[in-house]
Amino acid sequence: MFAELSFFVALLVISGLVLGYKHATSHFPVMQRPWWSYRYTIISMVVAVWMLIYQNDWRAPVGCFVIDYGLFLLVRRKGVRKSWAIVLTLAPLLLVKTHVVSFLSVLGLSFLTFRAIDALLMSEATDSADIGEYFLYLFFPPSLLAGPMYRWRGFRNDLAAAYERLSVGTLLDGWESLILGIVQKFAVAQLIDVCLLQRLDPLDYSFTSIISNAVVYSAFLYFDFAGYSNMAIGAARMFGFTLPENFKNPAATTNPQDFWRRWHVSLSEWLRDVVFTPLYKHLVTKGGMGNHKLVAQNICILATLLIMGTWNGLEPQYVCSGLFFGMCSVVYNEINHAARMQPGMKAFCSRRDVRAAGRALTLVLMVFGLYIFSGRSPIT
Repeated sequence: MFAELSFFVALLVISGLVLGYKHATSHFPVMQRPWWSYRYTIISMVVAVWMLIYQNDWRAPVGCFVIDYGLFLLVRRKGVRKSWAIVLTLAPLLLVKTHVVSFLSVLGLSFLTFRAIDALLMSEATDSADIGEYFLYLFFPPSLLAGPMYRWRGFRNDLAAAYERLSVGTLLDGWESLILGIVQKFAVAQLIDVCLLQRLDPLDYSFTSIISNAVVYSAFLYFDFAGYSNMAIGAARMFGFTLPENFKNPAATTNPQDFWRRWHVSLSEWLRDVVFTPLYKHLVTKGGMGNHKLVAQNICILATLLIMGTWNGLEPQYVCSGLFFGMCSVVYNEINHAARMQPGMKAFCSRRDVRAAGRALTLVLMVFGLYIFSGRSPIT
């Protein structure tokens, strides 16, 4: 989608026409058509994009939509428990990731599933259950394939205010993000891939080759992923929707936990709200770990980052990278706890040289974790 010039031309033309209509009707109310609705215009656009993306492979996404929307309605009408609905919503993704079935495999299945779960968890009785709006949320084109993770509450707020937000300023802001993403993905990431990554031997496990593969792949992944995210944010903003920021200068990270507040931020925050927080509350209140909160935190950190890795699939590189990132965060959590409890440890960790060394070590560990994730490492 973002690789087609026609897509960018269509974005400019359609967003310009909608903005022109808004300005025209504000000055000349007689031009306003009572039958026209911005909401259903957006839904129609999404349906058109959906048809272009899936074309002849429409059966699986339709099946996923029917399942997710059916469960959404059942929960709203108290026909099924929310916990069971979440399990059933997850089932197609788990069956595909474990290679039990393939007929439910669709582009963007992971983010479709996560959005469906977010709708189940965050919807309120006053929220609309309109089938068109739910379809728009589930298949929102800019964030369909790789995020950012669009939350139900944010979507509801955006949908209500999108038309009023439209202005020349939002259109220009959207194009600024879009152009930044184009440069990151199709210039910088492409150059790194062609000039460096493809020239490295992934099966050479010498010390120098491991360092080169790790650094180059991490740089490629950042510019490729950040570029896609910025294009998605820009495309959405041009129509009045505000997708969350997905990267916040990960090179400035100070510790392993801070890394996930800077890298794939939207998914990290979603997993914090959906996995870490409820699991921690359960372990402390009902799991008998009220007197062992540090252990409970560590269990939840490891579980959350393991899921962060394995949602890509159950291949060894994803499982190992999730475990590696989890263990790094657990070790940091233990050190941080010790620094709070012991004045000597706190004074040591507060030293400028120690903080600088911690930053450097964090970057090295995170780059190595991404190297594991790449599947180019000897571990996998």
